[in-house]
This record gives sequence, structure tokens and C-alpha cells, in this order.
Amino acid sequence: MKTIAWIMLLLGCALSSCGGFAGSYGYAEDVNSACRRDTIISRLTRLKASGLYDHPYSFPDGPSEPPSPYYSFYFYSKENNCILFTVVSPGYDKEAAVLLVSVKEPRPDSQWQDFNHGLDEQRQQKVLAWFNEKIKPTITCN
Repeated sequence: MKTIAWIMLLLGCALSSCGGFAGSYGYAEDVNSACRRDTIISRLTRLKASGLYDHPYSFPDGPSEPPSPYYSFYFYSKENNCILFTVVSPGYDKEAAVLLVSVKEPRPDSQWQDFNHGLDEQRQQKVLAWFNEKIKPTITCN
């Protein structure tokens, strides 16, 4: 019986240390919106169509692989010289959140850094301020 308890404890610690389960983003920054999920996706798709936030080393936007409920967007910030990986959450109570998941430099050999774990605080604040100024107004609903 003690062996089972130890196994359960170790499993619980392992799951909590990696952000829960596959497909979860434990270190993401939540940016809440009063908009519905489909509205957020539509608005961000139109914004990305402008080409202002694309980079050759970015990735395609779109739904994550099933069974994940997330919809991914990658924004290039020229001011911060980085690619910001974001996802639109499924939304509950008719509201959805955009999650700022991770950041990487626009080079093929750079590594992703979790937004709230691994990214230095000064850079995190600069990227968040950029997102709030350039992207967030697009997903604001009254």
C-alpha cells in the first residue's frame, strides 16, 4: 500500500512540474478577452493577413493537432526581435483567453523560452507591453 502511495505522489509531482498534462501551457501568461473564441480567431487571422507580424523563421498559424482545443498564432515583434507563440484557449462562459506561451529569436537554431519560466523578467515585460499595445486592441470586446 505504501508503494502505491509513493507512486501516486511521484506521479503527481511529475505532472505538476511539467504544467499538468499534454497540451497544457502551465507557464503561459493569460490575456483575457470578453470576446468569443471564434471572434478572437477571426480578428487575429485578419491582423496576421496584413503581413506585419510574419517572419520567414516563424510557423504557420492554425488549429493545434487534435485532440488539442487550442488555436495557435505566431507573432513576429520587430521591436523585440522575437517570435511570440500564442494560443487561443477554448474559452469558458462564452469568454476566451489568449495565452502567451513562449518566445524565441527569429533564427532557426534558437530555442523556445516559456513566457513565465525561463524568459528573463525584463524581456518578458517588453514583450508583454508590445503585445498589449499592438495585438491586444484587436481582441478587445465591450
